[in-house]
Amino acid sequence: MSDGTAGTPGRGDRQTGCSDSLPRAPGDADHASSNDNETISDAFENIQVDGTEPLAGIQFEGEYTTEHFELDDGIQQDNGDINEQSSDSDRNNNISSQGIKNLILRILESKVKNGWSQEETLKEIRNIYELLQDERIPHQSWLSVIHFLKNLGYKDPTTYKVCIKSNHVTLVEDENCPDCGTSKSTCTDYFVLGLQLEHYFLNESVILDHLKHWARKEEWMGEAQMKYKEIWHGERFKELSYFWDVNIEKVLPVCCPNCDSIISVGEMAAFVPPGSTLHDKVKLYMSCKDCLFDFVHIPKTMKGCPLNKAFIFHEDGFNAFERKSRGMSAIHVSSGCISKEKRSQGKYLRVYSFVPSVVLPEGVHHKLDAFLKPLIDEAKELYINGINVTIEQPPRLKTGVSIQPGNYQVRALLLLGTADIKGHQEMILYAG
Repeated sequence: MSDGTAGTPGRGDRQTGCSDSLPRAPGDADHASSNDNETISDAFENIQVDGTEPLAGIQFEGEYTTEHFELDDGIQQDNGDINEQSSDSDRNNNISSQGIKNLILRILESKVKNGWSQEETLKEIRNIYELLQDERIPHQSWLSVIHFLKNLGYKDPTTYKVCIKSNHVTLVEDENCPDCGTSKSTCTDYFVLGLQLEHYFLNESVILDHLKHWARKEEWMGEAQMKYKEIWHGERFKELSYFWDVNIEKVLPVCCPNCDSIISVGEMAAFVPPGSTLHDKVKLYMSCKDCLFDFVHIPKTMKGCPLNKAFIFHEDGFNAFERKSRGMSAIHVSSGCISKEKRSQGKYLRVYSFVPSVVLPEGVHHKLDAFLKPLIDEAKELYINGINVTIEQPPRLKTGVSIQPGNYQVRALLLLGTADIKGHQEMILYAG
């Protein structure tokens, strides 16, 4: 559908452990460790965070007028903002705020890989602090580490409440279940990590991976006929090409202010005064067909942006323990903008949430809807309103294709969803 509601499919595996309340770093699935005693000095030589170079590749330069650090490939990263004021001693280190971010993210990646405790991780962070004497390094306590991460856009899981009964499974958004009146406080907890769109813009290598569709835009924009090798070679991606095309402006759908139902662009057209169009942005006196609420709306438009994200979600069950009666389900999210090679390797495969399928009753229709609603709502919000993203360094794409530094309004949609259909879900989720 080209009316702005595209990317909200029907229904569609892993959540991060929360033993240390550490938000998930963007991208990869959990890593297994072959050496639990590996120290940070050993780990830094080899560890990579979403494709960034190892610590050994960072060179601390002297006698430079601007803060920067160099990676092995020679790229200079300009100073980023950690929302902290740097002191003179910080500046004397000649390492940028982006360099500090990369250091801390690599330590936390090693924590996940090696199963370090909070104290062990803090010890390694303090070792780096003792070396650099840089107050931008969060060395005081574990809370300072969490605060540091939240300044980068990391978020704690959101807790929802789901009422699970023999005849209904309902997401409880008010104080009581609308179907049976059960108090929200006694309902089942449902933890959602979210799409966390901000994470895909933390460093250049991640941005580059998620611009693979744009680097090869000639394969799906226009009339080019390509063999079906990537997900963007499909007809659905071509239908949604306006979402990335900077030369196309589209009218956005609107949510009812009362019940939050989507009113599509096609439905909005029925309220346009004679002689006007939606692009004229005149006042529309609208009525929601679901709740009959009347309101006034002025249409808003969006222009395509190459940084926009298309997500694929997948729901599947598994047995986490030997007893097959204790199964669970998970909702996974992957990117439709990266190459199928990266996707088949599990790169940037994220857990959106765990579903307590073991307690779900049999015979209840649409029982997964309550668990998918937060995902659909978040995608709806990101499509209509988006988030502000600043690109400080232009990603190095191929000749003739570029992304200029600056501020962007980045949006997201759900390209497709898959469920537990043998063979098909792996083919679509990973290969595309």
